[in-house]
Amino acid sequence: MPKSCRAYIRKTKKQTIATLYNKKSLLLHKFKYKRVIIYMEPLKREIMTITSWSDEQLEKLCNPRNHRIRYDGFEYWWEHKLISNNWDVHYLEGFKDYRVPSHWLKVWLYNWLKELTERRIKSSKIYLKEMQQYLKATEEAINIANKPGMKTKTKIKTIQELLPNETVTAMADMLKISTQALHKHLRDEN
Repeated sequence: MPKSCRAYIRKTKKQTIATLYNKKSLLLHKFKYKRVIIYMEPLKREIMTITSWSDEQLEKLCNPRNHRIRYDGFEYWWEHKLISNNWDVHYLEGFKDYRVPSHWLKVWLYNWLKELTERRIKSSKIYLKEMQQYLKATEEAINIANKPGMKTKTKIKTIQELLPNETVTAMADMLKISTQALHKHLRDEN
């Protein structure tokens, strides 16, 4: 059986029929007095559905110690510990054999870790891009501050347009004036 599969349910007018393809046998499940057949079909590697877990939840899901498979006397249940210290049911149906949830757990641990890694790479790329833009704007602001022919008021105005979130102290350091003088120029503009 492939690591990642997609399940399909086929419905007929008289009954809902389903089949779960396993390596060794074909399993039929009874669900509300109807036979349900689930067709497992391999997914393409490029198509990986992004989960709706938050980053914190995804980090907890990637930790194998936050999962357990428990036998209640009848079936095996896959549980996880995400929000609190309580164990919650992860999959709504029980399993007759412990190997099935164990296999699913291994597959999903891999998928969640892959998704978490992709999210971290994406967020780091966004941060690095923003930092690059900030550094370019800072370089332009320093060039403007070092121009000899411009008035201080126009320098302050253009630096504020380039770096709107810059502190007064950093702007004063760029312009090589005191913070009091910078405050005076800012007051005069308003």
